[in-house]
Amino acid sequence: PGYAKRLKKKGVTRQQLFQEYRSSHPDGYARSRFCNYFQAYLALSHPVAHLEHKAGDKMFIDHAGDKLALVDRDTGQTIPVEVFVSILPCSQLTYVEAVMSQREEDLIHACESALLFYGGTPAVIVPDNLKSAVNKPSRYEAELNEDFAAFAEHYGCVVIPARVRKPRDRALVEGAVKLVYRGIYTRLEGRVFHDLESLNAAIRVALELHNNSLLTGRSYSRREQY
Repeated sequence: PGYAKRLKKKGVTRQQLFQEYRSSHPDGYARSRFCNYFQAYLALSHPVAHLEHKAGDKMFIDHAGDKLALVDRDTGQTIPVEVFVSILPCSQLTYVEAVMSQREEDLIHACESALLFYGGTPAVIVPDNLKSAVNKPSRYEAELNEDFAAFAEHYGCVVIPARVRKPRDRALVEGAVKLVYRGIYTRLEGRVFHDLESLNAAIRVALELHNNSLLTGRSYSRREQY
């Protein structure tokens, strides 16, 4: 416990703790064994619960950090566009759509498209404190954007933003974004799109391949699980 507490201090490393341990216990554990036991203690003292997600309970939403782009037909100018991503945690069925911005009208449009894609509404929509959904983040009760809250109420959903400084609340959708980079972005490389309609048509083809591929270590796909 003492070593674990000191490891939290700035500048303290496990190597320093091991050297201190060996100076007090010359015949003690070797470095690898010391580190293994130390890691096991940290895991026991900071347990992480496995979350079981219920079907139809939540829909997580976010925007990908890396944007896609359109090319203006007349000027050749490259126009960056946002990529909306949503995921249902139980089945991991994913929805992806390119939108012009992260403004509330584009967010609401993308969320509505996701609900139509899923063919139903979840009990809870979980945004990652997007400015177009959340006016004021909070660890306890965030202040929601009125238009987005009205949209959710219209569809019978509750909005519960991910908690500030709680990365595990966002882990699922962030993992989905990484898979979108691999499963969708790579299939669009080298292609030129002049409008959202053609870009989203290409995204939809790649998305179907993504959702219908087998999950790692499983005998079923996201679509089958859904």
